[in-house]
Amino acid sequence: MILLDDVFAELDAGRSERILELMEAEDTGQVVLTAPKDADVRVRRDALPRWKIEAGEITT
Repeated sequence: MILLDDVFAELDAGRSERILELMEAEDTGQVVLTAPKDADVRVRRDALPRWKIEAGEITT
């Protein structure tokens, strides 16, 4: 299991893109990524499951 907490805050665009490519790979295993803004996670919506927590409510 890999946990990435707000990883894009410290990475440039190229390295951020590489992280997302690795997450989309079939052999990555279980990855949990957190980001404070949707815009930080530039991933195809159908590529990875996403959940949003807002005001204590979890939505997909």
